[in-house]
Amino acid sequence: MTHLTQLEKHASEVFTRNTFATVCDEIKSEARLSISNCVHDTTCETYTFKMFGGDDTTWTVMYRCGEQKFECSCKLFDTAGIPCCHYFGVMKSRNMHQITETLILPRWTTDTKDDFTMEVSNNSTPTHIIQIAMYFGAIHFYLVTFRVHW
Repeated sequence: MTHLTQLEKHASEVFTRNTFATVCDEIKSEARLSISNCVHDTTCETYTFKMFGGDDTTWTVMYRCGEQKFECSCKLFDTAGIPCCHYFGVMKSRNMHQITETLILPRWTTDTKDDFTMEVSNNSTPTHIIQIAMYFGAIHFYLVTFRVHW
């Protein structure tokens, strides 16, 4: 259990088990952050975060309210497709109870596994395509399980 129980519950409902574990780590990391600055614009809010009691390292999140789109200087979502702890800081600040749709990539959801199984069971899929998919699936499992970062 994390300190953001409603966001955690929503994450457990939409993400696969492995992805959910990674998302929970990000939610837990949010507890160590503090907002050092917040600027509100007509279309955008810009949050600056730093580690509570840490050094002077900062991260900046731009949140476009109307579109519910996030952009963070840490680039975790851009590279891994996982909402970062800074995004959870914004969601906490805005009193959000669910993760916005813009932060839920279909490839990490529980529905994806069902779709993939249906696709593979199709007899028209060439064997080499299935082997490649299994290979990349094994690599992904290794990276997520052992938290390997490129």
